[in-house]
Amino acid sequence: LKYVRQVCKMHKVELYLGRGNRVVYPDCLETKKKDGDREARTMGSGYWMEPGEGEAAKLGVATARSRWLWLGTLAHELCHLMQWLECEPTYCSTLPGGKDPNALVDDWLQGKEFNKRIVKQAIQSVVDVELDNERRAVRLIKKFKLPVDLKKYIQAANSYLFFHEVVMENRTWYNKLMFNPEIINHMPDHFLPEDSYKVGKMPREFVTYLEDHVINSKGWSWKNRRKIAAK
Repeated sequence: LKYVRQVCKMHKVELYLGRGNRVVYPDCLETKKKDGDREARTMGSGYWMEPGEGEAAKLGVATARSRWLWLGTLAHELCHLMQWLECEPTYCSTLPGGKDPNALVDDWLQGKEFNKRIVKQAIQSVVDVELDNERRAVRLIKKFKLPVDLKKYIQAANSYLFFHEVVMENRTWYNKLMFNPEIINHMPDHFLPEDSYKVGKMPREFVTYLEDHVINSKGWSWKNRRKIAAK
């Protein structure tokens, strides 16, 4: 934690260590749920946000979980910060017209229509960023000898990476993927060759497993489920 605080202080990044098992994304919008007056917030196990106009960059992680889980998440988010500082090529890449890949995927999941080729390119860009980041996180965990189960971490990373193929095919998101031990245990405990992380070519064994187990789970959101309509 000392190293993380030093990096954040040096680069004027606001560090937040949440006491719950989820943290609210700072830029989330509150929306009313259809089944009541409760306000739904976009939450996760951690986040990294670049600085905005008049706002500092932000890094946060939820700490009320197993130590290896939240330390792994902290390493992951810190590595996104490092990608940003270095302007790592996959991290700084944009789509034709300057559109941010993550923003396009978010818009698409919310129902906005795009050409199928552009959606695939955007999802691939996201996967490339995350793959580079997961490898960085593993190196960071080793460097500081963090009490993180590396095999479990890589299995969780692979489940997250391969899940993007499910997103491409089903046009929706699953919020609890990283907390499902059954799914994680089924994933490879090492990084596969580069081609295994190409959208449309990811190992079918793992993609099918994710589809079978995620679609039948309570965490699966059907709100925006629709096949991509190529224009």
